[in-house]
Amino acid sequence: LRCEDQNGRFLSQASIPGMHPYYLSVRNDGMVYIAFLEGGLGKYEPSLNRLSQLSGLDGKFSRLAFSKDGALLALGREDGQVVLVDATSMRRQWSQKAATNYITWVEFSPDGKWIAAASRDCHVYVWRIGQEAVSKVLTGHSQRIWSARFSSDSTRILTCSFDCSARIWDVSSGHQIAELPAREPDSGNGDKD
Repeated sequence: LRCEDQNGRFLSQASIPGMHPYYLSVRNDGMVYIAFLEGGLGKYEPSLNRLSQLSGLDGKFSRLAFSKDGALLALGREDGQVVLVDATSMRRQWSQKAATNYITWVEFSPDGKWIAAASRDCHVYVWRIGQEAVSKVLTGHSQRIWSARFSSDSTRILTCSFDCSARIWDVSSGHQIAELPAREPDSGNGDKD
């Protein structure tokens, strides 16, 4: 793991032999959490230049996301499970096998009330914080979804998929509000019809 400042200047470097960082997320206090390609999680403490492997959470994690206050960490796994943990103690709050396939994205809503997890199974799963059961399943894409982002007011979710479309969803109802289909590529010849 190599750390640089916003100008690209080298700050520090740390590694765990035999472990390769796959995905990371930075908590609001600067602590870096890492999913390793081989499975498991690590934590990098920049002030101490220390990288350590975390115990108690196994599996191959594909995505990580912190709540706005940094208190909760959502983990997407390659087996379609989403795990919610206390970011300080790393104690599991709950885990749900929602998707039938790899979780490609996890995100907390800005208001801290929802978690969204996109999957290769073409669905987005939405949970209300404090409830373990999936609240909504957003269905409509025909290929895997690679991003699910909440609006700044937490009332909408924008999804993007390999089916070349983006869709806007209402969080409370789970209904699709709009589809933004892919444009046809410009022919490049400058002709206007």
